Amino acid sequence: MDKQYIIKTTGTRIEGDQKEQFEVIARGNYSYENNEQIISYTECGGELDGCQTRITVRGKNCVETLRQGDYTMQLIAEKQKRHMCCYDTPYGSMVLGVFCNNVSSKLGKNGGEIEFSYTLDVNSALLSENKVKITVKEAVN
Repeated sequence: MDKQYIIKTTGTRIEGDQKEQFEVIARGNYSYENNEQIISYTECGGELDGCQTRITVRGKNCVETLRQGDYTMQLIAEKQKRHMCCYDTPYGSMVLGVFCNNVSSKLGKNGGEIEFSYTLDVNSALLSENKVKITVKEAVN
């Protein structure tokens, strides 16, 4: 049986003069192979309930988040690069620009943490500034 991990995601989103902080804790899976680390879990609660989330860390400069379900998205945060990413909701779809300012990974074979910050824009107009920290620890049964 695969090991289970506790995945704790904390972050801050600044949109205009409003600042929102969040914290999500889930049980999931973690693998460390070659130059990639993969974190996966099922979202619980809120509008994302039941969505499958997979976070792939590539090297030291790139974090890709893929979410599938009622809210589907692919967000690529690659240090000092801008990517166009799709975001589908039950209310419609949009394309967002993602510019990653920084990625700092301390993930190893048994877990660890990764932090990254990025901006989101729509039609090149700033939507929000975001900071995310993900901690991965082996679950104790």
